[in-house]
Amino acid sequence: MFREEITEAALQASLDTHAVIASIQREQAQIQAATDSLSARRDRLVNLTAAAAAATILSLIAMPLQRGGRPHVEIAPNMPAQVFDRPSAAVSV
Repeated sequence: MFREEITEAALQASLDTHAVIASIQREQAQIQAATDSLSARRDRLVNLTAAAAAATILSLIAMPLQRGGRPHVEIAPNMPAQVFDRPSAAVSV
């Protein structure tokens, strides 16, 4: 009888210990999931910010290049000017 009580008490303590360990492991898994979620969100925001900054910098660099200078286009003298007795321009821009 005494041996059975000791065995039951040891088994109960073992089960209680396993329950506590399972609870701790569940909490650790929840904390890890929250950490992973926050890390993923942070990484996504950092990547978006870096991409936006790069796009802005490239746009600022491209703006002066896009304006450029006005190219000088030479066009042959106006052919109908001779027909209508008008002076023909040597170069039209």
